[in-house]
Amino acid sequence: VVSRQSSGSSGINAEYGTCRTLHDETGTESRMDEACAMVDGNQFLLVGLVTGVGNVLGRGLGYLLSKRIKFKILQPILAVIITVGYSLLLLKHQNMALTISAMGLCKTVYSMMRCETSLISFDPVFFGTGAIAWASAVVLGFGMVGSAIGNGLAMFISPYVTVQITVGLSVVLIGVVVSINERD
Repeated sequence: VVSRQSSGSSGINAEYGTCRTLHDETGTESRMDEACAMVDGNQFLLVGLVTGVGNVLGRGLGYLLSKRIKFKILQPILAVIITVGYSLLLLKHQNMALTISAMGLCKTVYSMMRCETSLISFDPVFFGTGAIAWASAVVLGFGMVGSAIGNGLAMFISPYVTVQITVGLSVVLIGVVVSINERD
């Protein structure tokens, strides 16, 4: 988000998100507010940390739990947890700790579900031996297309609408997981 403001000879001249670039009388840019740059940097660090830790924990836990808990029990529970986690992000009065916790929970649980999804993609019992190659290609292809569309939409629509769409898709995910009868 870039908004331009014209002011007197000194003061705020351009604003980028929450950070301001200051200009002096000659029009030369001075250093960006270091505190603002540090906050933005910390936010990116938190997103990276939540994503990385969520992936590592989720993949490990997903593998361990899939061996001990049946698909029909574990996967619907995980889908409900994802829906609740994203629904928390729709609260009006939330703080940074709630946002980070909800996103970390959703990322971890999603990674747990990805273990089973990866196994299903190559399961001859689920797709049948004659159609395994075709079905796996379709599943993986739709996953890539969905990811590209989701990331594209997230860039151009507001975060609140993105979370609303994600909650809706999470509810659909519950129905899809419950309808799978080929897995124990």
